[in-house]
Amino acid sequence: MARGCANRCGFCLASYLNLPLRSVPENDLFSAIDFGLEHTNKIAFLGAQVSAHPKFFDVCEYINKKISQGKNIEMHFSSLRIDAITPEVVKTLAAAGQKNITLAIEAGSERLRKTINKNITEEQIINAVKIVAENGLKGVKIYGMLGIPSETKDDIDSIIKLAKNLKKEFKNISFGFSTFVPKPHTPFQWCGREQTVNLEKKISYLQKEMHKSGIQVNLPSAKWDYWQAVLSRGDSSLTDFLIEVYKDGGNLGAFKKLAKKMNINSDYFALNNFDTKDKLPWDFIKISPGKDFLISEYNRLL
Repeated sequence: MARGCANRCGFCLASYLNLPLRSVPENDLFSAIDFGLEHTNKIAFLGAQVSAHPKFFDVCEYINKKISQGKNIEMHFSSLRIDAITPEVVKTLAAAGQKNITLAIEAGSERLRKTINKNITEEQIINAVKIVAENGLKGVKIYGMLGIPSETKDDIDSIIKLAKNLKKEFKNISFGFSTFVPKPHTPFQWCGREQTVNLEKKISYLQKEMHKSGIQVNLPSAKWDYWQAVLSRGDSSLTDFLIEVYKDGGNLGAFKKLAKKMNINSDYFALNNFDTKDKLPWDFIKISPGKDFLISEYNRLL
């Protein structure tokens, strides 16, 4: 439905790599839907922020009209913005056979959500879950992220408190978490990860508290995410290392063993906070808007 994302969360490569936001024209969408329905009853809408499409609600209405006329349609979204959840959208999803919905909030506190540029309130989150519960869907999955730059224990406690409040509104609710991985060409590319041992303590604490409240939660591997950060911010000095890791099976043990054997300073890539004046390995790749814009975003958010 669109490329790019108007919200520009500070960690999100899909937002910044594809600016400016460009939406498929409404008539082209309707034509694509009609063409697809000639061959299948399944429709999936793709985009970093499909609900930002200026005709998003018209598209939902278009689908709902076809369903009401007897057309068998299965419609799916990867995830939706909290502020896009309306009774009409949820009813359309339910009528189209979708049983669950995924909502991305990233952080439990409004302070931390503002830090990443996700400007949604707790009231909006609770209201969205109420709408889902009242309009035919069976389950809600909430996405969150641990280790966001400037995160404190209070932010973790805010996630737990929010989860308990949401559980009161809708019993069939679950949470899934990742840990922050700095990505090139984003404002947070200069931010290193937290130490793995600290993230594992947060994960353990979150698991324990969620379990107490009977809330299902899927938690990440901080160790694997550490190596993802190395791959994300690594440079050409890792070439031989990565070849050897691949030959040795590409598992966590191979990464650790060969980093030690080949004297690779992986912490530099994963944990180091870079200065905005530093020359970065990917600076030669030109994107628009460029590095000066990312620096201004970094300073604005952090």
